Amino acid sequence: MRILSSLDVRRDEPRAYSEYRMTARLREPLKITGDIVFSAQGELIKRVIEPFQETITIGNNLVRVQRVNKMREFSIAKDQGLYDFFRSLRAMLEGDINTIDELYVVAIERDGDNWTLICKPKNKYLRRYVLEMNVSGAADEITEIFIDQGRKRWQRLSFSLVEATRP
Repeated sequence: MRILSSLDVRRDEPRAYSEYRMTARLREPLKITGDIVFSAQGELIKRVIEPFQETITIGNNLVRVQRVNKMREFSIAKDQGLYDFFRSLRAMLEGDINTIDELYVVAIERDGDNWTLICKPKNKYLRRYVLEMNVSGAADEITEIFIDQGRKRWQRLSFSLVEATRP
């Protein structure tokens, strides 16, 4: 998994993203745009700009969700699956091979400089949130993360300037 250890980790530098999110209740995927920051303090901050405004901050085992005039905060420490899910996202962004290896069985597909990590959770707690996570990139940058959550739920985040593609 040299790919992870060679990632260009950009702290405190916002990266624009587009996301398609699907749930069983939706007729078609919801398109979301915003930016993501991985802070020097280890917080993951996801700002949604369209179609609504929201900021999600994950750090110190807490998730804070801020919407206009409304804030929620909850601990992820008591939910092993949610804790492992956020731990794995941070590990992907940091290139933490040991944590990824602990949580997932990983297969690698390559095509020149392009690559995809196909990650299948090892534990039952994480499988409640992720059936499979595919992390794709080019050279030393992650360009897309696709998360299959099962039961017609999925997310596709694209970090390139090119808009995320709908499946």
